[in-house]
Amino acid sequence: MVDFVTLTHWPTFNVADAAITAGAVLVVIASWCARRRSPRPGLPPGRPAPTMTEAIDVVVPALLDGVRVDRAICMLTGASRTEAARLVREGKVTVGDSVVSTRSTPLAEGSRLCVEGMVAATHRCSPSPT
Repeated sequence: MVDFVTLTHWPTFNVADAAITAGAVLVVIASWCARRRSPRPGLPPGRPAPTMTEAIDVVVPALLDGVRVDRAICMLTGASRTEAARLVREGKVTVGDSVVSTRSTPLAEGSRLCVEGMVAATHRCSPSPT
């Protein structure tokens, strides 16, 4: 197997090292291109940025039992953690009848999560009819 290649007008080089370098350069370029195509950091390429509406009102499903309230808001709306923290800080998030005071408050299955203010409409959940 050929390891070193000597060309007439080019220095001698190692084929394996050249392949590793070329692969690393391609990974960096692909990562850069994917980031430029993403409409917002954290969203996968091709997924549109969510549109905004005024509020959500949802009964917490089993899947979100024990999840922090800021993370649940992000999962339900597509909003950033910073935006979710801002909504909590401004007193626009309630669980049951209580205003959430810290963004790390865990949710309980069956409780009602209400968020007033600007949240994404593309993942809007409606309350359970029961």
